[in-house]
Amino acid sequence: MVHPSLRSALRLALTGSLLLAVAACSSKASDESTEPAPLPSNPPRGAEPAPPLGGGGATPQPGGGPAAPADPGAKPADPADPGAQPADPGKPGEPTPNAGAKCVAGSVAEAEPNDAPEQANVLDQPGTFCGQLGVGDVDHMKFVLPAGATTISLGGATTQTHYEMTVEVDGATMPLEGALPFKPGMEYVIKVTNTGQADLDYRLDVSYK
Repeated sequence: MVHPSLRSALRLALTGSLLLAVAACSSKASDESTEPAPLPSNPPRGAEPAPPLGGGGATPQPGGGPAAPADPGAKPADPADPGAQPADPGKPGEPTPNAGAKCVAGSVAEAEPNDAPEQANVLDQPGTFCGQLGVGDVDHMKFVLPAGATTISLGGATTQTHYEMTVEVDGATMPLEGALPFKPGMEYVIKVTNTGQADLDYRLDVSYK
């Protein structure tokens, strides 16, 4: 049988051991909670994502400052207009500008109005006459074959095949092709008609001596 005093001593010893164990656990937990958290590693330089290209509508500012918002009311610069230059007025011995692609140096350019025979442009010496015709348009030109002439010939060129050319002399009108009537001292009136569906440039070559 255990003596009561011995039993009390054992109880006190066990109680002290338990208190020591609890204190040790509390101290360990406190030490663990006070340890500093590890620092994250620094990202490498240049690892930041680049801003999207063309998506912000802002203009970067020099020196790395904040970007200025794009002006919604700003107008884009106008492209260079090569046709905005004034037309060359021409030089002596050269065809009048814009008188037709078939003009050559020294050509006499047609001048409106010349839609009727009485409005025909005059070619007062052998040479070339040139012009432009819109769809359905008509031009007239005329010359006088000198009384002492011994020969005459007519030719020319066009930018398309849909046209008609006629010549009127001494009251008769005929196609400008084949053999021509030889009428020294008489006036020849040539009519050019655009019968196609596109603009026509033409040139008439008049030769006589």
